[in-house]
Amino acid sequence: MTRKRAELSVDCTFSLRHKFYLIRTSRVSGLKPSELPDVVKLEPVAHIEDVVLSKMGMTLLWVSHKTFRYLRCDDGEGLNYTACTVLVGSEAARFSRILDAWCALFSDAPAIVRIPSGYDPEAKVNTYDAFDRDRIIEGLTSTSRMARAASEEEDSCLLHMGV
Repeated sequence: MTRKRAELSVDCTFSLRHKFYLIRTSRVSGLKPSELPDVVKLEPVAHIEDVVLSKMGMTLLWVSHKTFRYLRCDDGEGLNYTACTVLVGSEAARFSRILDAWCALFSDAPAIVRIPSGYDPEAKVNTYDAFDRDRIIEGLTSTSRMARAASEEEDSCLLHMGV
């Protein structure tokens, strides 16, 4: 006897998003973290949904970065989900290749991608966030292009603003 699993899907049209900016490295050098939002007001931006990026977590650890947090700058791996992360040179190129690989995976996904988000104990069902596959691919592709440009253009970096 097989039991059918109860599920609950939620449309995440307005979910948390990570923002990415292609900016000149010289514009962020020496800035305090609180000054970064002013730098990016007029820059091109790409978005990736938080739940999508969080599922990519282990592969993102392959990227080294600078993190701006609490008035200091630290080296680290992966993306800082709640602060600013700066990727330059070969690390921006690596991030671009990782995003391209995820694009290839998502290109084989159904039109509506359901990503597990938890369990609702009251309803006794697994919960899922639902996303448009093409929107996911668009966000990954545009961010990948920006990361590639940051790796190829002199004095460029990819700035990630966490949620």
